[in-house]
Amino acid sequence: EPEFKKWILLIPEQKRKGYPDSGLFAVSIFIDEFLKAMKSENIEIKKDTNFKRERKKFIKDFFFDEDVSEELARKHRIGIIPLQFFIGIKRFRDGLEIKREEIYKKIKEMKENLSTSQPSIDDIEEIVKKACEKARRTLILTIAGKLSGTFGTIKAVAENISRDKVHVLDSKFLSLALTIFALRAREKIKEGMPFDKMLEYLKEIRDKSVLLFSLKTLKYLVKSGRISWGQGKIATLLNIKPVMILDDGEIKKVKVAFGDKGTMKKIIELLDEKLDKNFEYDFAVAHVEREEVIEFFRKNLKEKFKMKKFYVSSLTPVISIHVGPGAFGVFAVPYI
Repeated sequence: EPEFKKWILLIPEQKRKGYPDSGLFAVSIFIDEFLKAMKSENIEIKKDTNFKRERKKFIKDFFFDEDVSEELARKHRIGIIPLQFFIGIKRFRDGLEIKREEIYKKIKEMKENLSTSQPSIDDIEEIVKKACEKARRTLILTIAGKLSGTFGTIKAVAENISRDKVHVLDSKFLSLALTIFALRAREKIKEGMPFDKMLEYLKEIRDKSVLLFSLKTLKYLVKSGRISWGQGKIATLLNIKPVMILDDGEIKKVKVAFGDKGTMKKIIELLDEKLDKNFEYDFAVAHVEREEVIEFFRKNLKEKFKMKKFYVSSLTPVISIHVGPGAFGVFAVPYI
């Protein structure tokens, strides 16, 4: 039991260093349940007879996620490999077992330890095999490899299943960016573009895409260890809002602004500097309970740029845990 308590304390440090923590969680859960059983008067060995049924249901439902509507998923055959997050030691798959509103509430309360992890190997294998059965070639887009080990894990599993049929691409972004890239890939394939040419096209638009974002509070970044307690406290006292960019898969601070309105205006200014006015763009706004920013960006982006499509989504639990309530980001993808 003392060793188990030590392991629980090791998890945040492993997370900070970027080590996989799924195994440690699994062992911790096993030991915790074992200790409970040993202390109980009635010890009962349980067998999960519903495992196969639940797995089958998961594979059937994996095509649907809030970032990609059911209609889009059915029409374009876009699937989701869910990341994992933990409330205490209980595991959830992103977008499946719990509503986003419930997670947002738990993030605000900060009563329980919340953490995230890569997709499980079993989920990756099941989904990739299913995709290979349905299609001649399969493209898997992952969140930025520099932010998560997901890219490396999925690539290793996918190549073990089929090197020829499956291609894994580091999007170097996250959230709605993957949705837009997936839709563009499907669009190009429908136009008759060869698969390999489509991959080159995705890399080209990826390298010209821009993601700027800001947070309502820095306490969640402080908690995750990405910034110091002192930096977070000073920023909060002065009502300073950082404007950050995801550049080549890395988070970098580019500007600071005062207050919410100042932050939104600063993002428009930065987009004006970074986007090529000769291109049309798809824009996307992803947020955590910040509906008021949607109309601001819809109006201002349409006035200032050649906007073709405008997407909106709430952020998934996995991302929300790190950025906290009030965070929002604006993503721009060019047509080339």
